[in-house]
Amino acid sequence: MTQTQTSVRFPRSIKRGISSLLIVFLAWHVFASFLWIAPPTPLRDLVPGNVLQSYMIPWFGQSWSVFAPEPINGDNEILIRARLGSGSDPVSTEWINATDIEYQLAYHNLFPPKAATMGMHQAADFRSAWAKLNAQQQTAVSRDIPEGTELTDLLAGDGGNLSDAALSYVDQEKRTNAYATEVAYAVWGDRVVSVQYLVQRQPIIPFQNRNDPDAAKPTPISFSTGWRDPSTSFETSDEAFRDNFLAAWDIYKVRSK
Repeated sequence: MTQTQTSVRFPRSIKRGISSLLIVFLAWHVFASFLWIAPPTPLRDLVPGNVLQSYMIPWFGQSWSVFAPEPINGDNEILIRARLGSGSDPVSTEWINATDIEYQLAYHNLFPPKAATMGMHQAADFRSAWAKLNAQQQTAVSRDIPEGTELTDLLAGDGGNLSDAALSYVDQEKRTNAYATEVAYAVWGDRVVSVQYLVQRQPIIPFQNRNDPDAAKPTPISFSTGWRDPSTSFETSDEAFRDNFLAAWDIYKVRSK
């Protein structure tokens, strides 16, 4: 007994229709990508309204700067230290580079966790907000906050008003302080009474010197705040964060030997 297999044949008109649709879609995608990647030109006006942006974002979003010779020219890092103990004479710890420690979770890992870049992203956001402050405000936030004074008091302008730049900085310092507090608790435990953070951008070796064995990285561009109170108590801090950071800390200590 033999069985015959039958295959379904689509009419040629359907095949041509599908092929035509695919070709049209591919042509549109290439054209839209070209308009989006290239620097803005009058050609973008060929696509009405927000059609181009709605199509490209979020799935196909990219910038022409991706193809620039030096798209990334520095590393954003956050260093943290703490004061330990109680009373009038707490002990200051050494600085630790939280960014380098977190990177340990990404090395040789095809699927690195978000925890591997938390410090790097927060350092970039904090640095951007700090750079928009005026010189007087930058000096003010580099000092300790006097007792009975709020950060907003140090940044207020004439009439006690806060500029958009100052409001943005206040938000980023709160976020950075929360991050620094969690790192400090993870490393030094409940002995922490205050924290300080230093954000720096480490420029990379210039592209033209990349093959020079004696080339050294340029001096980091850094700034720090004054001492700040922890954002929360040790008892209410994030235990999961401590576990993740300590795992990276253990790897860092082994690789640093």
